[in-house]
This record gives sequence, structure tokens and C-alpha cells, in this order.
Amino acid sequence: MSHSDITKEQLDILDINSTFSEEYFERRKIKRNICSVYKRTLSYQLQHCLCCGTENESSIIKWGFKKVHYLLNDMAEFKTYLELKKQRFFCKSCGQTFLAEDTITDRHCWISNRVKLSIAERLTEPLMMGFISHLKHVSVMQLKLFDCKNKIILLDFPHQRHLTNSQYNTVERSIL
Repeated sequence: MSHSDITKEQLDILDINSTFSEEYFERRKIKRNICSVYKRTLSYQLQHCLCCGTENESSIIKWGFKKVHYLLNDMAEFKTYLELKKQRFFCKSCGQTFLAEDTITDRHCWISNRVKLSIAERLTEPLMMGFISHLKHVSVMQLKLFDCKNKIILLDFPHQRHLTNSQYNTVERSIL
């Protein structure tokens, strides 16, 4: 098993159309944090246009690459990113450009699906939102949006030691 296969397994990357670059790993300073960055390229031949559905292979041409950065789960206590060079395509029929699709994240999202699963698991535990956002390197607002999107019922501070007067009155009314 090669180094790239082991790394692919560790990062849980299922795309068979993506390959690691020669220099596929580096430690880089991003926003005052030293992070692990894995570099990968995603390219394949399309059978049809994702915008208009044209099935003529000659009308779809490769149109360069676009670098995107995805947040992955921490590895060895380092914030970890995947720098993915995604193939751009141009459709001669409709004149639209679009990117190759991957299974790492949802469309137009920079947080990987594995991180989302980890967040969902953490949200079921009695932890404060601020602590979870610190662990997963996302903002509290993103956690709340994620929480609403997945319809997970959660109080902001489930283990708060002191109740405010309004919280106390609400709890008192619900008990009586």
C-alpha cells in the first residue's frame, strides 16, 4: 500500500478520480495557526453537462482548475485542511462553466461531511456551543445554523450553573 493510499484512508476520501500531488503534505501557517494541509487534484471526463444536460462529449471541454480548501477533522492536534484542485469544465452548448463534483463536502460548503458528523455527535453531548466551535474550528453561528438545519434540539448552555431570573421563572412555571 502506497503512502497516498494510506493518507486517503486516514482522511476518509472516497473519490477514485482524485489523486495526490507529488508534494501532497505540508505544514503551513493559516490565520496564526500552524495547520496540516493535504494537496489533492480532482479530474475526470464528463459524459454530460451538469447545467443543461447535453450528452455530447465534444461539447464539454476541460477549462483549467480551481483551488478549494476544505476543513477536515483534526489530525495529531493540528487543524487540518484539504487543498483540492478541482477540474473546471466549459459547456459549448449552454456557455456555462462548472466544477467537478466530489463526495467530501456538500455543494458550496467548505466544511467536510466528516466534520459535520463529528459536530452532530458533539451536539448530542452536554457541551457548550462555544467549546464545540473551538474544538471543530467553526463559529458558534455556523453551529447554530447546522443545528437548525439538522433539527437537533439543543439548549445553548445545558450545564449552566446559575440561572437568570427569567430562566428560573420559566422553569418554575413549567414545574408548577
